Amino acid sequence: MRRQAGLTLLELMVVVVIIAITASIAAPSFSSMIQQERHARVVNQLQALYKYARSEATKREQVIRLATKNGQLQVLLDAQVLRQLALPPESSSIRVDGLAALDILPFGAVSSALAISVTDGRNLVPKRHLCVWLSGQLVVQEAACA
Repeated sequence: MRRQAGLTLLELMVVVVIIAITASIAAPSFSSMIQQERHARVVNQLQALYKYARSEATKREQVIRLATKNGQLQVLLDAQVLRQLALPPESSSIRVDGLAALDILPFGAVSSALAISVTDGRNLVPKRHLCVWLSGQLVVQEAACA
């Protein structure tokens, strides 16, 4: 009698149990990794939008304004919207605090210093601070802006 190749039901169940245990161990770390990526994306988008606004101010030799409106951070030249960024909604676990209207002068400096904080509501990721100095320089750090 020839033996058939394949798995018995018992062997299949053992494989399924091993896969389930492995997945249950990996899932929590995977969700924290996703949250870290979301947090980093928001910080990077804010940083990129500020750098764009500053470069437009120096390129056009005009005052560019950063302002929030209807859940958007907008780059404005007079009343014209040059670019905008959708901020995380209130229901999101990521919060952006400290956004205020900011004028970027034609030579790259700003009208006032600004401290923006990006916080993870689940405390899986350290808070990041985007510090805009009067010179116009932007620094991203974990420590609060001085």
